[in-house]
Amino acid sequence: MKRIHFIAGGDVQGVGLRWSAQEFAEALGLSGWIRNREDGMVEGEVQGADPKIKEFMKKLETGLGRAKIASLVQEARPVQESELGFNIRR
Repeated sequence: MKRIHFIAGGDVQGVGLRWSAQEFAEALGLSGWIRNREDGMVEGEVQGADPKIKEFMKKLETGLGRAKIASLVQEARPVQESELGFNIRR
């Protein structure tokens, strides 16, 4: 089990990234969250089995929805035992 915090920059807001990320994460059986930031970037955390996390991050980097990712920063975070599902935060 692994958890990654990420911040994506580029053309990432208003292009379906959050909804596509939620759908893809749920299909992979991952938990976590994603949200728009006031600075125009998108931030989130994803948790699950290492191969599934890698698949999610690779897809995120190549662009989910109509997003065009120019930068993607990743950082390991502690696993959250009680988290269920993948949510879009406001």
